[in-house]
Amino acid sequence: MRAQIRLFLVALVAAVMIPLNAQQSAAPSWIEQGDKSFQDVKKDFQQYWDGKDVQDRDVIRGKGFKQFKRYEYFWSTRMNEKGQFDAQAYFEARQEKYKSFPNSNFAPTRGLSKSLANTSNWTTLGPQTAIPSGGGAGRVNCVVFDPTNSNTVYIGSPAGGLWKTTNSGTTWTTNTDELGTLGVTHLAIDPTNTNVMYIATGDGDAGDTYSLGVLKSIDGGATWNATGLSWTAGQTFRISKLAINPTSTGTILAATSTGIWRSTDGAATWTQVQTGNFKDLDVNPSNFNEQYACLYGNGTSGIYKSSDAGLTWTKLTSGLPASGVYRCAVSIAASSPSTLYAIYCDNIPNGYGLYGVYKSVNSGSSWTQVKNSASPNLLGWNSNGSDTGVGQGWYDLCISVSP
Repeated sequence: MRAQIRLFLVALVAAVMIPLNAQQSAAPSWIEQGDKSFQDVKKDFQQYWDGKDVQDRDVIRGKGFKQFKRYEYFWSTRMNEKGQFDAQAYFEARQEKYKSFPNSNFAPTRGLSKSLANTSNWTTLGPQTAIPSGGGAGRVNCVVFDPTNSNTVYIGSPAGGLWKTTNSGTTWTTNTDELGTLGVTHLAIDPTNTNVMYIATGDGDAGDTYSLGVLKSIDGGATWNATGLSWTAGQTFRISKLAINPTSTGTILAATSTGIWRSTDGAATWTQVQTGNFKDLDVNPSNFNEQYACLYGNGTSGIYKSSDAGLTWTKLTSGLPASGVYRCAVSIAASSPSTLYAIYCDNIPNGYGLYGVYKSVNSGSSWTQVKNSASPNLLGWNSNGSDTGVGQGWYDLCISVSP
């Protein structure tokens, strides 16, 4: 919250800097508010303007009055009684907003009355099936099996919520239409209690929807609540992967666009353990202490390793590209966890095509390139990989090893 107030102050100070400098006067206390709460800032603002004719445009012009009123309006509905941002209250308010349109299959539209939304009849015109050329099919971000029942499967979509089947895909249901964001990138299920699960909200790849943070359910996905890792969609953050310690399920890792975050109390509180934009996270299935994460970025992509369950991270360099790559993904061989494979895509000037595939047989200490960018281009547009230098590795890059 303090960081968000400071962002407002930067714009506000810029708006009033010229007149303040011209008059050689100090900034009002409601601008230089430091770490005061939202309520205290409002009080300083009211005291500053007490007795002044705020209806006179010449009185308020250039002094940040209008900017503050916009700021006050925006945050007044998002604060608790202590003047602090309340993630759970904001999340519940978003749910209530959508619940007010119970018979509607679409988000509320400005100017559309509740009665109209509840009584209108809509008919799907098509297309009913995926178009052969590739359009109309939508996409799925993750497929997660219930660890105790393989007939129960969950899929997360970038803008359509989380869906569940209990009969191996014959029928599907969803309970996430009112979450406030319909993006789901990943789902992590507690292996000791499958009623407990966590979703990484938002679209981790294309940003079609942005994240509200990690949400938690304790009733098998029937209802969801905010956790200590909570954002607003306006912050445009993303989460790509979640991981739960199978032997101590209160420990959870999240790979996000704001770094790697770690919780040891079932997502109630989180600590940032590594900075950067991370797109991938893979954990040794037989040793949660050993983890690998992939940094995303123009020329800076690389693989980081943790040997202490995500507390500290070190970049791996031996045999891996040091520059010229945009994104990478990593996968551990479950049958031999000391064996890993990684795939890298080219940087921006080279069209995001295949840069190379790498293999390690010593838990990432050193790597050998086992496939270069030459044909076939595994990330190319042509089905036979005959094209060179092009692809979309920036967007949907992944690699997996047969168990």
